[in-house]
Amino acid sequence: ELDTDLAKFYDSYDWNPPFIEAIDILEKLSYQTVPSDMLKTVHDTMRCIHDLASVRVSSDLGADDLFPIWLYVCIQSYIPNIHSCMCFMEFYSSPVERMTQLGYCLTTFQAAVNYLKNVTEEEILKFTTNKT
Repeated sequence: ELDTDLAKFYDSYDWNPPFIEAIDILEKLSYQTVPSDMLKTVHDTMRCIHDLASVRVSSDLGADDLFPIWLYVCIQSYIPNIHSCMCFMEFYSSPVERMTQLGYCLTTFQAAVNYLKNVTEEEILKFTTNKT
């Protein structure tokens, strides 16, 4: 009986991490070679994050709500050349692209990566420890 219950648990449990779809999209960034394709990948990641988060929340989501999810997606994604990709998109994207929603998504992505690059252990502990 226990084996049957355990088998049902394994079959029904979702072993994927949260926001796996957004992580998968962002990981495609390393395979893009054209700035506009890279920007579209970042935009698609933002749209996926928003869509997945909207399912779980009944109110409208803003940048402050989505930024922690961006941090999580960036941490979970394997992009070995993430800084090169950011510089490439910023340097070679057109001014018109940077003034659209694509540019907003790039700026949010850059902010998340830069935050993770500069965050201190004390800041992490401040948000992860219980203050009672």
